[in-house]
Amino acid sequence: MFTAGILATTIMKRSQVVTIVPPNLTQTAWLDKNAASAPYMLAWAVYIAQSLGNATPESVDMLKEAIGPFLDANIYTQVMKRIDDQIDQLKRDRISLSFTPIRVITDPTAPGTFYVEGNQGLEGITGKPVIKLVNFQISVDIQGYRPIVTYINIKQGRSELPSDAAKRKDKKSTG
Repeated sequence: MFTAGILATTIMKRSQVVTIVPPNLTQTAWLDKNAASAPYMLAWAVYIAQSLGNATPESVDMLKEAIGPFLDANIYTQVMKRIDDQIDQLKRDRISLSFTPIRVITDPTAPGTFYVEGNQGLEGITGKPVIKLVNFQISVDIQGYRPIVTYINIKQGRSELPSDAAKRKDKKSTG
């Protein structure tokens, strides 16, 4: 009887496992309460980049609903305001954005940060797309089994990794 009571208490105290799988996860991955495997976090970074990079006047309102729950409280307001500004511009100018990821780069000096590079197409009412190389710098953290995006920056051109910038700085100071 005593053993059954301990077993019942243990079962009741056990936390429920909730599985959150990014749509583009193609590798085996693991998730812990405050950590996850690199493929899991990379998949979330690519999902966020694709969500931000593919927008039409018709679909852009859904963007906030799609990524909002994954934004850290420290960046939520800023990111939502930037999205609102983009929504207004996309609707006003009738512009569609498309993004095709080409590669994802990581830097050992910036764990949890992913640089998603790809081609972004911008198509207006003329129908002639303009293609540019862009990179999404996205930092992902795990908090309470949930992926949380703590940083987003979008730039044109190739990614500049912190380790590359440090190497250039060292060369300038020694040369």
